[in-house]
This record gives sequence, structure tokens and C-alpha cells, in this order.
Amino acid sequence: MSRAALCGLGGVGKTQIAVELAYQAREQFPDCSIFWIPAVNPESIHQAYVGMANQLGIGFSDAEKDDLPRRVNQYLSQESSGRWLLIVDNADDIEAWTPDNLSVSGVTKDRLPHSPIGAVIFTTRSLKVARHLAPHWIVEIPEMDEQGATKLLGSYLFKKSLMNNYKNTKRLLERLTYLPLAIVQAASFINENGSDISTYISLLDGHEQDAINLLSEDFEDRGRYKSSRNPVAATWLTSFSQIHKQNPLAAEYLSLLACIECCNVPVSLLQFPNSIEHQRALGVLQAYAFVRLRPEKGSLDLHRLVHLAMRNSLRSAGSLREWQSKAIQCLSRVFPHPTEIGHSLTKVWQAYTPHTISILEATSADNKAGPRELRLELMAKCAIALRQEGRLSEAEKVTLTLIKSYKEVEGAEHPETIRSICILSTIYTAQTRWKEARILLSQILHSQVKLYGSDHYEIFETMSTLALVQGKLGETNIAEWLAYWAIRGELRELKRWPRNVLVTMTYMINIYLAQGRVADATDMAELNHSITLKMCGPDHVDTVAIEGILGLTYQQQGRWKDAERIATITLKRSQQMLGPTHPATINMMCGLAHIINRQRRIAEAITLMVEYADLCSRVLGPNSSDTQDALKTLEEWKNSK
Repeated sequence: MSRAALCGLGGVGKTQIAVELAYQAREQFPDCSIFWIPAVNPESIHQAYVGMANQLGIGFSDAEKDDLPRRVNQYLSQESSGRWLLIVDNADDIEAWTPDNLSVSGVTKDRLPHSPIGAVIFTTRSLKVARHLAPHWIVEIPEMDEQGATKLLGSYLFKKSLMNNYKNTKRLLERLTYLPLAIVQAASFINENGSDISTYISLLDGHEQDAINLLSEDFEDRGRYKSSRNPVAATWLTSFSQIHKQNPLAAEYLSLLACIECCNVPVSLLQFPNSIEHQRALGVLQAYAFVRLRPEKGSLDLHRLVHLAMRNSLRSAGSLREWQSKAIQCLSRVFPHPTEIGHSLTKVWQAYTPHTISILEATSADNKAGPRELRLELMAKCAIALRQEGRLSEAEKVTLTLIKSYKEVEGAEHPETIRSICILSTIYTAQTRWKEARILLSQILHSQVKLYGSDHYEIFETMSTLALVQGKLGETNIAEWLAYWAIRGELRELKRWPRNVLVTMTYMINIYLAQGRVADATDMAELNHSITLKMCGPDHVDTVAIEGILGLTYQQQGRWKDAERIATITLKRSQQMLGPTHPATINMMCGLAHIINRQRRIAEAITLMVEYADLCSRVLGPNSSDTQDALKTLEEWKNSK
């Protein structure tokens, strides 16, 4: 007996393919009988068998109706019954096809007809069901390509001229993920409302509820059953239900994934009792084509429209807030503190940052979403991570929200409020907003002394940052004094926070350079470099930073070749590790440009300074002091040339 299964996401066009197969079978074999069983529910299966009995001329009384499936299958299994094709559409419930769970239809996998000149074709959303019913011949229906999707949209739109704008057409198909059912529904909405493609896109991209309403629009589709709900958002409700029955853990994963970004989700975010159950749950979601594991297998993507439909399902059930709270708890568990891990592990927290931002924004107006302490802690981690990635505007926005939240709940003088203001001060320093940073740091230092006394590690950190700021403002004597006392205090905390001492030492080096104490700066830079290299290795961000400062001391000594060698190496490493638009990378580019200019390679220096000025303008803003200084320097160099 030949058995085959067409498997794919709900709405991908399995039924339409089966219909085409039926037409081709009739055309190629005119004597072939075609039978269709809509496996929407046991009753629809049984009713289909009643129709098959009538078609085959099998008489029956009311008392014999329950035995019809057996009699019809037995009849078709005889070679004398001739050539036939049986299509079982929407065979999604695996329990309906197992002997242990005989449905009221009286049909299971083993009770279907079998004949050397007969064939059974199943359509199903579940790969697991496909493997159960037709293990040797499974055809997985992929997503439509752009060409096929464009042709489908054109065949349903009344006004073909709407597709003249290729860019808009492509955008629409991308938003609908090339899903046939969604494309047909979009065309139906546009036809009925006299709309156009750009308007439909704006509705999809607007408020989430607007998109849900669009996907919930009923429409005329002759390829679907009257008992089936047409809306795209409802198409997957049956699948959600089946997943919940088959594997509750998979249903939990789906609910959790609906609360964060749908792309590039780290698998480590998902909690599971053991590896076997975890793999089974992922297997179920993959079987329904809801998720796709990325090649590196460390992350997955949830289908965009499934993500939207699942969020709506949770919202309708009144459980969205509950799952948002669970998402916050999961992210709090896995999101490490960015300042407590080595640079080689920054990809760990970078992978979680988009999902953290998503859940924080989604719950910004809901104070009851997630344990408050965990939510604020997660917000603080996110702010620090964004700052360290160089995404300073985003970091500032998150931090201001964090400060406001702590002030409202804990008060202005609470330690966590002060710590959140500390984060803001470090963002200001990264943005070279020195005067604003000094005001904040002075307030923080006053509050910390009031809270802890004068001998606490957080005070030493504040003094260290304030030393940097004072030095940048030209107040080098005050800066040196602050750095000196910060280092003394940090040395007492050396075992707990060794990095703090090294950071403050780099500030002291800059202060020495500003004071013209080049020999002292070089000695401290070489000491710092040897310690950092030993602690962190050559490819650590801290090593790169101190090498850059060591290069500055060489510049002050007129050792331009040594300075250029180090500056070139550190710039390349910073571009690789932090990225080309990170503030630290940009500063290194500026340093290298100055070194090249001092060696009278003016054209080469101008080219690099133009790139630096452009990056400053894009990252720090056109009115930042660094951007203005770069433009001024560039003009001077051009004139000197």
C-alpha cells in the first residue's frame, strides 16, 4: 500500500496541493475513484465514510452506520474495487490514529484501507503525525518563495495595478512571511475595503492589536471547510491545543517565547527538567514548523505570525501577564552582570539584551508584571550591557526609567537608587558630557558617604570615576588626589575587585600625561599593561584599553613608530571585539590619526580623521564635543596640507 504525508505550517497550502494531486490523478487515471476525508473532528470523518458508502453503493441501515468505516475500508482493500485515491485532510491529532485511543469515527492508522492499486495521502501540520501515519514518504511543504507569493497575491487582488510598486509588494509579503493563507486574507481585506498595499502594511506594523485584528478578519476562501475558522490567527489555535495535549512543556515554551522577541532566542533561556524532555519539547515545536533551530543550535526563531497569534491567545485567555512575569524571571536567571564576566563571554549577555528590552518595554505600564525586584535588577543589567556595547542613547533611556522606578518605590536616598544614578554617570562620561557627569558624581559621593561612612568600596568607585571627569575638565590636581585615595581604598578590596584598581590606574596615567609627567605616566602604564596582560590575556578588552594608553605615553615621548605599532594593533582588536562603532574603538581611531599626522603623513591622517568625524557624528551626535573637535582638527590639517 502507498501512503504519503504532506506536512507543513497551518496555512502553507497543504490542502490546495492535495486538491491539485486529486485533479492530476483523475486526469492521468480516469478510472481512479477519489475519496476525501476532512479529519477536522471524529464526526466529520464518520460523515465522510457515509458519503463514501453511498458512492460505492454499500447499503446500510441506521443501526449499521457505526460499522461503516470498517466495511468501507474492507471494501477498498479488495483488488476488485479498482484504482482509488484517499485523501485524509487535516490529520493533526495523533491520538485519533492510535489503537489505544480509538476515536468515535472508528478509524485508526491500522484500520485504513490498503490495496496495491490504492493510495492514501495525509495532510498534517505535525511532523510527528506524518511520521506515524506515513513514515516512508513525507513531503515537507516549505514556505513560498517571493515569486510564488507574488503570483498568488496577484491572482486574488481585483486591482492588479496595486502591485506596480514592487517595493511595497515585497514588504507586504515579507511581513506575511510568504504564508499563502495570510496572503489570501490580505488580498481579501484590500479588495473589500478598497484599500491599498501600503495601508495594509501600516496597519500590520502599527499597534499590535491592529495586526491581530487584521489576522482575525474572516474572508471567503473556497479551499477551506465551512466548519473551519478562516482567520490566520485562528488557524493555529487547533495546533496550539494539540501541542498542549501532546507535550505540556512544549506549550510552556511557546507561551514563554510569545513574550519576548521572536528571532534569535537563546535556547539556554528555556528552563527544562532534563535534557530528554527538553529535546522532546523542541521536537514538537519543530514538528509543527513553529520554531526553527539555527545552524549553530544555540538559538532558535519563532515564526513571526505564530508569535503574534500566540500572544493574542494568551491575552484572550487572561494569562499574558503571568507569562510575561515568567519571562522576566527566566531572563533574570540567565542574564549575567556585564561587569562581572570576561570579554570573551560578552556574547552571553548580548544574546539576551534584545529580549530583555522587549519584555521591559512590553511591561513598562504594568507594575504587576514580574516580581518588582527582579524586574528592576534586570533593567539595571540591561542598562550596563547597553552602555558597554556603546549603545549610549538606549542605555540612558533605560537608566532614566530605572532611576524613576527606584525613586518612586524606595526613595531618592535608597542604595539601589544611588547605584542606578551611578550607571547614569558612567553613561555621561562615555558620552563626554563631563560637566553633567561631575554634578551627578558629586551628588552620588555625598549620598554614599551619608549611607556608608567614608570607607566603602562603592565610594572608591565613585571617586575613581570622578577623578576621570575632573581630569577631563582640566582640574588635574583634584583629579590626582581623588585617584590616589581611590587606589588606596581599592587596594584593600583587591581580592574582590582587582579590576577596579587597574581602571583607576588608567585614569591616573591620563592625569599624569595632562600634567606633563610623562615618565611617571609611562612607568604606571607599563606596570598596568604587564598586570592586565597576565590577568586577562592579549585579546581582552581591558588589555586593549591599557595598550592604547601606553601608546599615548609613547606619543608624549616622541616614540611615534612604537606608538603607531601599538595603536594599529589595538584599533584592529577593538574593531573585532567591540565593533567599529563602539566609543572606545572610535577614540582609538582618533589617536591613530594624530600619530600618523605627527609623522607628516597628512593625506593618510586626513582620511582616517574624516572617518573618525563621521563615526562621532553618528554615534555621539553632531553637536558633541568630540565631533566638533574632530571637525576643527580636520580643517586645520587640510589647511596645513
